[in-house]
Amino acid sequence: METTPKRNKHSMSHAHTSNFILTNSNINLPFLGEDALFNIFVRCDPRTVGRVRCTSNTWRWRLRVPEFARLNWTANDHRSCTALVGYGYSSYGEKSHWATQVNAGDGSLNVVRLPFEIIEAGYFTIIGSDNGNLCLKYAHTGEDMEILVVNPLTKSVVHIDDQSFRFRFCHLSVYAFGYLKDSTEFRVIYLYKDRYKDKNLKWMLWNSCLQCWKTRGVYITEIVKVRPTSVVVGGVAFWIGWGGFFNLEPIHLLTFSLEEEIFF
Repeated sequence: METTPKRNKHSMSHAHTSNFILTNSNINLPFLGEDALFNIFVRCDPRTVGRVRCTSNTWRWRLRVPEFARLNWTANDHRSCTALVGYGYSSYGEKSHWATQVNAGDGSLNVVRLPFEIIEAGYFTIIGSDNGNLCLKYAHTGEDMEILVVNPLTKSVVHIDDQSFRFRFCHLSVYAFGYLKDSTEFRVIYLYKDRYKDKNLKWMLWNSCLQCWKTRGVYITEIVKVRPTSVVVGGVAFWIGWGGFFNLEPIHLLTFSLEEEIFF
């Protein structure tokens, strides 16, 4: 009587698996058209979108148009806020500068390498931080000043003419930077006063869509001194106005709507 050779347990498992693969290799998976994928990517976070853009030239083009940026921004209304917590020289001894951001949602830190080097006569200061982007006032040699808006995620940099150098002899000269509420458009506002007791507070506004200093105006106020530190929340810029004895007391709150372009 013939005996059936025993099969190895692993061989049977392999054969079963191979047969399963061969049997199911012709199954048609659901096809997702470009429009369906586009709607999926609209709901993805910016980091994921950046990775998808690297897959092909087609998606690189489709995911960089302004319409997609607007839809993606609106769909990510749950996006976390980041705050700038530090900046200065690199702790590794490199000839570059770094900034550190903290995620308000999970407390994670993000170290950003700033896109320039400072020589002996150069310097930079932070104007503001909004939606993860940094606005800097930068001078490579000390006199060639300009405004930089840096996106740490995409490494993109927007160069803006610095107005404070033109009005460097003014008594008051401050900036603010921020985005319009629920929009991909940002603004940079510059405030200046010609004389110490002048009630005419002049202002200029840089528009990211027009890419220029377009709007100008004058605001009548009793505020004499404004500190350079500013905060932008929900498209509204805030400064503290100082007064009292030797202008050392914070007694005013100066507010400006970046969208309506008015003080209130």
